Amino acid sequence: MATSSSTAAPDPAPEPTAEPSIEPAPGTPDAGVTDGVTAGPADAFNSFYQTWLASAGVVVQQGAAAQAEGNTAMQATTNSGITQLYTLCAAANARAVALLASCVRQPAPVPQPTPVAPS
Repeated sequence: MATSSSTAAPDPAPEPTAEPSIEPAPGTPDAGVTDGVTAGPADAFNSFYQTWLASAGVVVQQGAAAQAEGNTAMQATTNSGITQLYTLCAAANARAVALLASCVRQPAPVPQPTPVAPS
């Protein structure tokens, strides 16, 4: 009996090409388009966040400056009030001394002899 060998010849290996062919599947967008679409919202949020933080920083700086100006005005007002109190005390003391001086009995004036005219 003859046996038939059913061994088939192997398929020849594909020949390598110089440039691999990378073609997107139909309906696939270009990589540059997808990068622009996915990075767009992130860039917009980044810009918004930086602008918001810069604005918040300005608000804090203005608040600190206003507080410093308020402290300066408060100190000036306090100094002015203390000066007025000292002036008021000095004026009250002067008036009290004047009143006391007017209440003290003054000694009677000593009569002066009248000069006699030569005759």
